[in-house]
Amino acid sequence: MGLDTYAYHKNAEGKSEMMPDTLFTGVDSLCGGLFSGGGASFRGKVYAGFLHNSIGLDLYQEENHNIAGVADRIQNWLDSNPDLEFSDISREEIQCLAQWFRVVETNGGFVVGWW
Repeated sequence: MGLDTYAYHKNAEGKSEMMPDTLFTGVDSLCGGLFSGGGASFRGKVYAGFLHNSIGLDLYQEENHNIAGVADRIQNWLDSNPDLEFSDISREEIQCLAQWFRVVETNGGFVVGWW
């Protein structure tokens, strides 16, 4: 099943909207999809298995507001697995995932899945 993953936040009126792509400058190694990729979104299907198996994060949720510490957990996994055992994605992509989640968390955002 396909999955695109988006970073959302509440705007000044309290409505949910996608976070600006400009917040994610430098996070450019994540796979994109037909309707995602670059900045505030990525092809979640590519990373869902890794995130679930490594840190227990389920991207297959319509909204996930419980992302506190996700970036640190990804980085800790990366630090404790220098040979990238049990991973089919690159070190650079894992580092970008950590950066992406750090931007979302730092800016009070949440993750939206669409499949």
